[in-house]
Amino acid sequence: MNEIIPLERLSSKGRNLFIGILFIMLLIIAIGLFGYFSFPEKVPTHFGIDGKPDKYGDKIAFLFLPLILCLGPILILIIVKFRFTLINKYPYLVNLPGFFININKIEFSKRGYWVNKYFELTLWLGLFLSFYLLFIMIMIYYSTMVGEFPVLVYVLVIVFPLLMVVPFFVALSNLSNQMKKEVNGYK
Repeated sequence: MNEIIPLERLSSKGRNLFIGILFIMLLIIAIGLFGYFSFPEKVPTHFGIDGKPDKYGDKIAFLFLPLILCLGPILILIIVKFRFTLINKYPYLVNLPGFFININKIEFSKRGYWVNKYFELTLWLGLFLSFYLLFIMIMIYYSTMVGEFPVLVYVLVIVFPLLMVVPFFVALSNLSNQMKKEVNGYK
């Protein structure tokens, strides 16, 4: 990239998405803490394909599990927080060909806007990921409470990521097309 893209604050939608991810992470942690303080010392730590527990362990897993589940959303929040550093100093770490092909053709004052548009999509993905992980945490809590993992949840755990990723790439493609239209002078 030839020129540094000027920093611009996230839109109110972007800030709300950021806060939403933080809130969901707090819910995940709260469920973990509640589980730790409410379950007996030994809890199911693994369920077989039939939904029955096949391994037991210490309830301390409810303290570590939320931290592990929050790693993805935390990474997304860090990437969004340092988006301009990534784009300006380490563009090779951001694989957005449609963005990099067109950004230098966009009016300089609007470049920050387009960076934020791309990273708002990342926040949407982070929000869906956070809901997905919250769902997993709730199912683990529920399964520990009743002693059985609902078999239907296995299907949802596999299908839901596709429901997140496919629309993300479609929206990314649409955003690249909008950017091309602005480069060509019509919206």
